[in-house]
Amino acid sequence: MVEREKIIDFLDKYLEIDKWPDDPINGLSVSGQDNIERIITAVSPSLELFKRADSKKADLIICHHPLNYEDPSPDYVRRRISFLKDRKINYANYHLPLDFNQNVGNAVLTAKEFGLNIKTNKLEERGFFGGDLLDSVSLAGLKKKAELIYGQKPFVLASGPEEVVSVAIFTGSGGSHFEDAFKVGITTVIIGQINEWEYQAAKEMGLNILACGHYNTEKVGIKALGKLVAKEFNVAEEFIDIPNPI
Repeated sequence: MVEREKIIDFLDKYLEIDKWPDDPINGLSVSGQDNIERIITAVSPSLELFKRADSKKADLIICHHPLNYEDPSPDYVRRRISFLKDRKINYANYHLPLDFNQNVGNAVLTAKEFGLNIKTNKLEERGFFGGDLLDSVSLAGLKKKAELIYGQKPFVLASGPEEVVSVAIFTGSGGSHFEDAFKVGITTVIIGQINEWEYQAAKEMGLNILACGHYNTEKVGIKALGKLVAKEFNVAEEFIDIPNPI
């Protein structure tokens, strides 16, 4: 059994949440039990997740996405919060600080899943991840690897070269940063999802895009974070997979 604040303080510092002032919804958002024995990790909050966590007697849920982006909270969010409070389950989330952490981040671990060796991070100043590859790969090869990793075909926009020599990784929804990649000479982007208006922008920049699913590309980081916490504090931990086709 570990004090909740010890775990939250460790996560806040490890993920350096103070370095992301434009992404303020990180850390503990619902307080429950003071002491933690069992942790559940997941990508996104939902009542289904909370009920499954409760059935496993979880004391703390750690997700990638926050409970709420809106003020005031919609009714469905208030129902979720009430469920957690009634059962004294803690809820914390880590969004951009988890996406781009250099150890357990979604971007770095996605590169490892794809077997991509990026020589130097050309997007480090922006807090993102991408650069020239040590060994080039084919666009067709990346597509096939995505199918193997995620169990579904990615959406592919082939507007760049077939031989891929540089890659940027924007897990989740990161199409607004295509130009950051383009400006440093990156020609291929692995992403979760793109918006309608981002398609033409990427095409005009001559970028290859592999959109592998918002949910799919953000499982790897939270899984790794859960294992890190379990090892650090000797608590029980489990990732709950609630597949989302988006």
